[in-house]
This record gives sequence, C-alpha cells and structure tokens, in this order.
Amino acid sequence: MNHFIELAKIQYEERLDFSSKIQLDSDDIKIPPMVIQIMIENAVKHGISTVEGGGKLTLSVIQQDCMLIIKVSNPGKILSAHMDPEASANIGVGLVNIRRRLDLLYGDMAQFELIEQPQECRVEASIKLPLTIGER
Repeated sequence: MNHFIELAKIQYEERLDFSSKIQLDSDDIKIPPMVIQIMIENAVKHGISTVEGGGKLTLSVIQQDCMLIIKVSNPGKILSAHMDPEASANIGVGLVNIRRRLDLLYGDMAQFELIEQPQECRVEASIKLPLTIGER
C-alpha cells in the first residue's frame, strides 16, 4: 500500500494529500490481503483524479471492542453504479471484489458501506469486520 501511495503522490503531486491514523492494540491483527490497497486505489481513481484540485485522502484503521474498522475517505461523489457495483461491468470491480471476499471470509459478520457526505463533498468507504489476531 505504501508503494502505491508514493507512486500516486508522484503522479498527482500536490493534488494528493494523504494521511493515516492507525490505532491497534496488537501488531498481529489480521486484515484480508489487498483490501486496504483496493480501497485506496478506488479513492484515488474515482475521487482524487476526478477533482480538479485533488484533495485529502484519509485512511483510518482502528480497533473498537471486538471489531476492526477500516475507513478510507476522499473528495467526490458516489457514482450511481457504485451503489450497486454489480450493476456495471466497468465500474466498481474493486468494490465488488472486496464485498465478495468479505462475504467468503466472514459471512454476515462483516460490513462494507460506501457513504456519501454531500455537505463536505466527500465519500467514505467503511469496512467493519471481526477482530482476528494471529493466523487467518
């Protein structure tokens, strides 16, 4: 993920302002591979790159009780196809991938939401999944 952010910073220069907040009680918490990178790639592709002045991309990974909460926030609006990513073959492939993987790994115990914050002209992708420590 860090390599992708560095490449995006080179491509978008001052248009990309990235920050992250990671608050975990253990270094051994398991996150499904590539989930965070796909969320960030989606935020850059459909957020930062579509806004003339770019904007702030934020990543938050926190532990809350027995849940792991991952949020990626970026400037922009939700495209109608993103509300139901399976409705379009060209839009939301990464989001469909995340939803399917979470369903396979966690079933009903995981949640994925895409939330538009129109007052701030921002979109937030949020994942809540059961906290897994050790092997997964």
